[in-house]
Formats: sequence, C-alpha cells, structure tokens
Amino acid sequence: MKNFLFSCFLILLLSSCSISFHGNLHKIEKRQLNPNEIKFIFGNDSNKILFKTQIDLYDNNFSGLLFVKSIKENNKKIVLVTELGIKIFEFEFHDDEFEVHYCLEMLNKKAILKTLEKDLRLILMNNMVSGKAKILEDENNLVYKLKKNKRNNYYHINTKADKLVLIESLSGIFKKVTIELKDYKDDYPEKINILHHNIKLNIKLKLIEI
Repeated sequence: MKNFLFSCFLILLLSSCSISFHGNLHKIEKRQLNPNEIKFIFGNDSNKILFKTQIDLYDNNFSGLLFVKSIKENNKKIVLVTELGIKIFEFEFHDDEFEVHYCLEMLNKKAILKTLEKDLRLILMNNMVSGKAKILEDENNLVYKLKKNKRNNYYHINTKADKLVLIESLSGIFKKVTIELKDYKDDYPEKINILHHNIKLNIKLKLIEI
C-alpha cells in the first residue's frame, strides 16, 4: 500500500512539473517539417559570423572571439580564439558528425565536449527537418517540439516578429538548457545567452560582424 501511494504521489509530482513548464502551450498538430519552414540562425548562406564570447564554467572564465563559418551545405566550423589570437577550440559539425580539430587541455574532457556539442547543435539546428515535430502555440509564440538524442527540444518562434526567440532542451521533465536570442539585426540575433540548469556553465555571445 505504501509503495502504491508513493507511486501515485510520484506520478502527480512529475505531471505537475511537466505542466508547469509548458502548461500554457496548446497542441496544433504533429507532422514532418518542411525544409524552409523554420529559418535557421546560421543558414548555408552564412559565410562567416563573428561573436564576442564569454564562457563561465564553474570557476573558470574564457573570453574571446567566436567564428561560425559555413564550409558547405550542413557543414559548419566553429572556432573560439582569445583576443590575442590564442585558439581555445575548433569544432566542425556535419549532420550528425562532430569533429574536434583542437581544444584547450582544460576543456578537452569528454563530458565538457559533449555538453558544448549539444549546446552548439541547438543553435546550429542540425537535422531539424529529419523527423516529425509537434507544433504547439501560446498567445505569442509558435513552438516546435522535436525529439533528439533522448531530449525534447522546444524552438519558440515569436509570431509577430517571425523570429526565433527561445530554445529549451529538456531531459524527461528536467530542463537542461535555455537559450535566449535577442535584439535581431539583419535576421541575426545580436545576443545569444546559453544558460545551463544542472551545471555551472553559461555562455554569452554578442554579435560583432556578419
């Protein structure tokens, strides 16, 4: 009996947590996304974009310039260097492939690299149209919910501005990452803030050059 009551309590707790995150969203439909339905932040026509970057990882701080460069279709290279030109990392993304060309020893840990890969994939939006999406809405946003590697990723499009303003990544009911996209300029967000909820990792990007 105690086990039954505990199970009921747990189900209610998990349900209430889930509702509290996205209880205001109403499902419209579930279907395959069209290739051009969501405008990618870094499309294949984005030759090179430069951000001033601050990474706070526990008690370590890294700052410098982050380059996002399109090499070919669905192939992006991301490089972070200090303002003195010292390379911190150089990554390459191609569909589901992730290649580390270089990484500073302090960051060159399996768990850290995996976290950075997931974060950057969320904004690169790799293979977003490869599976079906649940399409939801609230008063201000159209929301695309996609499942990727056992996570539920929510892409919030502000319907008035037709801009991607928020990305959320959840594992089960637990929110792992929130990404805010603000102050658009020429279809690119001038500010991208990546906030982790389970580890002390925050990344701030400020657009310098397109």
